Amino acid sequence: MGDDHAGTDQLWQLVGIDKASMGTLVPALRMRYDFFDHVTHKPLQVFGNFTFYDIDDMQALYLPPQTAGIVHNVYATDDTIVNYQAIGNGQFYYENTHIGTNADDKKSSISLAYGQSSSFDLIWCGSNAITKLDRITRMGSAYNADARTNLVQPTMTYDPVTEYYLALDAKAIARQEPAVPTKMVTDSDENRVKDNWLKDRYEDYTYENEHDVQDVRPEFYFNEYFWEDQVDPILDIKDIKVVNDELKDVTYMFTISTDKNNKVTGRANSTALAHSDFYGHTYTYKIHVGIKPGMSLAPYQDPDHADEAKIDNEFKVSQDNQVRTSNVVHTHVKFRDPKAEKFVSADGTGNETSMNVDYTKPYTYRLDFQVPDTQKTLSKLVLSDPIEPVQTVQSVKIVDDLTGKDITDKGKLNINKDTQAVDWTADEPDTYHGKLLHKYVTVLLNNTPDLLKYLNKETGKIEVPNHGTMDYGEKPVDTPKTEVTPPEDPGSVTKKIELGSDTSVRIEDINKAIAALKAGAEKAADTAKKATK
Repeated sequence: MGDDHAGTDQLWQLVGIDKASMGTLVPALRMRYDFFDHVTHKPLQVFGNFTFYDIDDMQALYLPPQTAGIVHNVYATDDTIVNYQAIGNGQFYYENTHIGTNADDKKSSISLAYGQSSSFDLIWCGSNAITKLDRITRMGSAYNADARTNLVQPTMTYDPVTEYYLALDAKAIARQEPAVPTKMVTDSDENRVKDNWLKDRYEDYTYENEHDVQDVRPEFYFNEYFWEDQVDPILDIKDIKVVNDELKDVTYMFTISTDKNNKVTGRANSTALAHSDFYGHTYTYKIHVGIKPGMSLAPYQDPDHADEAKIDNEFKVSQDNQVRTSNVVHTHVKFRDPKAEKFVSADGTGNETSMNVDYTKPYTYRLDFQVPDTQKTLSKLVLSDPIEPVQTVQSVKIVDDLTGKDITDKGKLNINKDTQAVDWTADEPDTYHGKLLHKYVTVLLNNTPDLLKYLNKETGKIEVPNHGTMDYGEKPVDTPKTEVTPPEDPGSVTKKIELGSDTSVRIEDINKAIAALKAGAEKAADTAKKATK
């Protein structure tokens, strides 16, 4: 917008926020500035300043409540002639002694710093405005928030009497205080919220710290500008990036460091501070984090929810030694309770709890141990599997579910040669809080008469049971039982139980004999029952 005067005797609109001045033939002119995205033509939330000049000679400015609510700071010089009066929830700025000034005289000017808004509604008042307050406030009573969404409806009302002058621009007349930053948090399914709930402790999330840097005159460029985020030590910092309101990556404008206590500091470099491009933008400082694997969440127990942890965070901005602190955000995550499960399959990938096996083919038990994250410390972590002695252990490995890595060498593995029991004891148990560990034990079923000890008389089948245990210093947690059954196929010469050096009996023959004995016992019981009648 240029600096030409505009005679105003009809409804019109002013577009843009560069310095503009106008003449008008009204004692009170209501104006509304609407901000739109120039591509989509949709209302656009902006922040900034409105500086009003030449409020002299009994003239005034009135902000209706809807606009006064978004103004967070007002700036004037020490020798200002502008007065202030609250009218309800509105704001009235005026000169009441007929003092005249030059158009650019700062003592007849005020700067209003406003927060995010897509419109700015005001009433500019001509001479003797202080005597017409009722009339002025009535002009501001009706407000249509959607009046300009189609870009054709007018935004002003007026009452012509005489000609007055007003000028305004978007840069403050004084050095400003920093705006209060806003902190939000985003995860995989929650976007820019103040409280987020993680799916589990392994879900990453991002702190999004926003700060509005006002557009200022060169004489008010900052000497220093930096931000701090004390990221909780339980979090891994995975990435840090700075973007502006144009979605440009401007990380290069800052020197960013992280200290040993996880405090992240971003300091604007001198080149950025000395250039106009730095000012008049909203910056978002994005810090991508995740809960450190293996660390206890017990110290973060939410006092209002015993089954979950809560991690808090806030953000600070310092502008020329003036510090502002954001709101606090809260990240919630459910605790992982201890749990133990066991499965058996050919290669350890299945989820079955029973299996028919062959003497010549190895099979694998998979034990899933969920280590709890509700303990402040873990003094021990032992994963046990008392393999039945009719089986021979072929191999054992421990795998971290999160990384998929074999961590068997991170503990002591013991296989009892006599009983075949398998124990793994972690070297550093306190590093396994909340972890899911898989124990794979590959075994081979022995062809031995000892299998008869596992004969189920109800089913007539040999069923070799197995279970595992996790001991983390509290009450040990057992897995459910699994069972394996040797073959019954009469066509396989290798599938039989060896009874001695000279004699062998097929397992199907044993089953038939057991069935016959059961039938005979049932018949005898039935005969005895009839005899007593």
